Amino acid sequence: MKYLLALLPILIPLALATRSPYCLNVSLGWDVLLSAYTGGRPGETLSGRAGTAQREGKLRGRIFAPIINFIMRNPSHCAQAIQGDIQRARAVIVDDTRAP
Repeated sequence: MKYLLALLPILIPLALATRSPYCLNVSLGWDVLLSAYTGGRPGETLSGRAGTAQREGKLRGRIFAPIINFIMRNPSHCAQAIQGDIQRARAVIVDDTRAP
């Protein structure tokens, strides 16, 4: 677990800087894994969890959402991440309904 936490600060800026689909997918995968490891729902990112908690007025949302927003240099990052989580879930559902 400590190695996962050590890699996130490296992977996320690398993914954002290079805009490589591979780096973006790997960093998203680590993000979702860490979220699940800490009790999140399947497919939910840490940012999405923080945004949802903030929207619901929970203490963890009021603490973590501003920190994540600051790190990502976007004051609405966590709110946007909720929509990203929903869009990825819908894409999986649409893909799953295609005939083999």
